[in-house]
Amino acid sequence: MKFVSHVTYCLSASLALFAAFANAEVELHGFGSIRVGEISGTIENPNIVDLYQENGLNWRDESLFGLQSNVDLSEDLSFNTQLIGKGINDFDPEVTLAFARYQISPDQQLRFGRVSMPLFSQTDVQYVGYAHDYARLPKATYWRFEFETVDGLSYEAKHALGDFTARYTLIWAEFRGDVFKNVVPDGVEIELQDMRSLSFALGYQNVELFAGVTDANTKGKNIDDFVFSPGVRFAVANSGADLLSQQSFFQELSVSKDASYKFWGSRWRHEDWKIEYERAIYGILNSIDALTYTQYFAISRRFDDYIFTIHREQYRQNQASPAGLATITNNSLLKIAQQLSIGINEPGYAMNVLSMRYDFAANMALKADYFRGGSYSHGRFNGFSLGVDFVF
Repeated sequence: MKFVSHVTYCLSASLALFAAFANAEVELHGFGSIRVGEISGTIENPNIVDLYQENGLNWRDESLFGLQSNVDLSEDLSFNTQLIGKGINDFDPEVTLAFARYQISPDQQLRFGRVSMPLFSQTDVQYVGYAHDYARLPKATYWRFEFETVDGLSYEAKHALGDFTARYTLIWAEFRGDVFKNVVPDGVEIELQDMRSLSFALGYQNVELFAGVTDANTKGKNIDDFVFSPGVRFAVANSGADLLSQQSFFQELSVSKDASYKFWGSRWRHEDWKIEYERAIYGILNSIDALTYTQYFAISRRFDDYIFTIHREQYRQNQASPAGLATITNNSLLKIAQQLSIGINEPGYAMNVLSMRYDFAANMALKADYFRGGSYSHGRFNGFSLGVDFVF
């Protein structure tokens, strides 16, 4: 009943918004996923973020519903919103997108407000399971980052020249929210200021190349306070290092520095076959935060209403040598820094996944998968999921 009450709340909120634009043309769309799954390990649960962190069958982590609205205010101006209720958040509805869109020309548009940040090639359909062929988009790369939506300005354009097509997006924005959920379940608050993003996709016949880069200035006092706990400060004070070295220790490891996120890859389609590769590198530069490296490689084949996909994905961090440790020369301080690094940086995992999609009804797809892999810190694991993705 709680799920139904949240849906009712979401609909009521949307209808109240629509009433404000009673004379405008309104479009309403929805999507959702209902999925059950389980993961088990030879030693313990590998604690992959947002993926079955509780033992036994799990109906919540990957179930969600969403509503999208588009209100045309004039021929060139519209207002768009998206509400999503995720099972992992007790289906509490959240406004994930809310922006005004100005259509400069058929191939150019500006967006103002809370917009989507292109962190992956399929950012726009990350939560719309029906729009992609995977049971879930490769988890190692497609984490549910809080900064996947930001507040600011977005410019989007597309061009065609013969058999070539090009799309690109420029964003200037800011973000305040939680990160480091691989260390703290609820995350730690951070601010990303002056975010600058460029992403593009270049297509030629049945081949597509894509890439993107995002830079930001990080304000991470809460993370610094979490990392440099009273116990850590006491250990540093009693390390025997001189005062200047102690001050340098905290400055070098601080996360209040520049952050960077980069992704790139390619996609090839031929008749019923598709091959995809995507890679991402991100982190807070020259800090205690070790750079994260993720990638996946996938091959899929369609058989009428069925699509089978096999892919390998990998997520890893270099715990031993975050860039912030490079200038720490005092042996006692270096040992403390290395222990901190092990505590907040996850060594990662790799897994192989076989998934199936069956389009059994209009706007509905049954999906199932089996995955098997290994965590570099928690040993081997395997699991499965079964569910339905839909749009309306």
